[in-house]
Amino acid sequence: MELLAVVGLVIMTTSFVPQIFRIYRLKSAREISRWTFYQLLVVNLLFICYYITLGHWTALILNALLGVIMAWVLVLTFIYR
Repeated sequence: MELLAVVGLVIMTTSFVPQIFRIYRLKSAREISRWTFYQLLVVNLLFICYYITLGHWTALILNALLGVIMAWVLVLTFIYR
């Protein structure tokens, strides 16, 4: 079950990277919904708390990385809007 969580987190984490490249390439983030990323960040923080209680450090690290990537997308939406 832990392997399934790690695989899912790797897929989720890498799925946001193309957004960053697209924003940099187009110099525009008008199509990106900030509210969606706010919600995703809150859910991500809840998962981080959950993985801390479980002691699942691999998933915790991947979730922290995912949070950083999502936060960076949000920063870019403010820069390129």
